[in-house]
Amino acid sequence: MVEVLPPNGEPVVTSAIPPQTIPVGDYVNIGLASHFSDPDRGALAYEASSSDPAGARVMVTGTLLTVEALSRGIADVTVTARDDRAAEVRQVVEVLGCVQVPDGALHW
Repeated sequence: MVEVLPPNGEPVVTSAIPPQTIPVGDYVNIGLASHFSDPDRGALAYEASSSDPAGARVMVTGTLLTVEALSRGIADVTVTARDDRAAEVRQVVEVLGCVQVPDGALHW
């Protein structure tokens, strides 16, 4: 017997992840489930990479993306959401690593 599966709906970006400004040595956590969805209501797996790993370190744990600024500068972080049938969608987030001075101002 052959089982015919319905067509796979590819994951979609439901909202853009905004650009991030992060003081060097600090990090931000971004919940990915609010930025991606699967029309088939399946679970999504996430991964991320940085265009400058020496400037911005990324880690994904479940649906949480952590971005840490390691140095001043700009890096693009590419986030991929993949469904259980290997369909995927990506979005790129600009990350600015900056220095925070005593008056609270951010300088890059």
